[in-house]
Amino acid sequence: MKLIATEVKYAVDDGIINDIQAQFLINRHPITPVLYTLPKVHKNPTNPPGRPIVAGTDSVLQPLAVFLDTFLQPLAQAGQSYLRDTTHLLNKLREIQMPDNNFILATLDVQSLYTSIPHEEGIQTCRERLEQDNLEPRLIEFLVTLLQIVLTRNYFRYGSLFYEQIQGTAMGANMAPSYANIFMTAFEKQYVDIQHTFFDYIHWWCRYIDDCFMIWTGSEKQLIDFVEYLNTCHTTIKFTCTSSLDTVEFLDVRIYKGEGRVETDLYQKPMATNSYLHAASFHPRSQLI
Repeated sequence: MKLIATEVKYAVDDGIINDIQAQFLINRHPITPVLYTLPKVHKNPTNPPGRPIVAGTDSVLQPLAVFLDTFLQPLAQAGQSYLRDTTHLLNKLREIQMPDNNFILATLDVQSLYTSIPHEEGIQTCRERLEQDNLEPRLIEFLVTLLQIVLTRNYFRYGSLFYEQIQGTAMGANMAPSYANIFMTAFEKQYVDIQHTFFDYIHWWCRYIDDCFMIWTGSEKQLIDFVEYLNTCHTTIKFTCTSSLDTVEFLDVRIYKGEGRVETDLYQKPMATNSYLHAASFHPRSQLI
């Protein structure tokens, strides 16, 4: 907390932020973040793997993460492959025209993306993206400093023990999706875009954080080679792939071949219970829509 107060004071003295922003960034009564897991019952109902979440609400780092996200989120959304949600995906799919039905539908998943981004590389990627946005250099340095604090001082409690995360960003941090999106956009630009051999076979590519969808015009063997190539590009970023000549599931949509285009239908995971809130419920409106 002393480190945050020092950096914030420097920023105020240099005119980088104002007093209101400074007050927001310092949580004078923080609580300790707690790690819990969400079981992925759709993958294994009897012995489900867990998705680790660090509940950082009201922690000393949360104001920094919120402040950072106001700058990182627009940059993440500007990525060429960026998907905001299912509606965004459906709107984009309507624009795709296919010359024939000789293509493969494929989904790719980045394994444990949030915890696989090396700190130095992720921070440098964000720095470069902020510089491209022509922000004031002193503001960029301040944002990078805050990002370093959020990533490298990321402590939490699990049971009665305390831990510090030494790689990646915590699932639960406000800026985590934007941070991961910016990193993956840079990864795609370096390893997937037009200068690479496999690019000619990628008719269309989109990504929702760590989940990718692709229309592939090469052969199945070439698709396997492409995934193997992706898995040699980075020491910690690894992909799994599912493909079909007919239909794949992506987000909550079933995507299948139509006449000269791709069509969609609603997809529900086998464990879906259709437990929806009634519109007349007294839940907050934000939970109903």
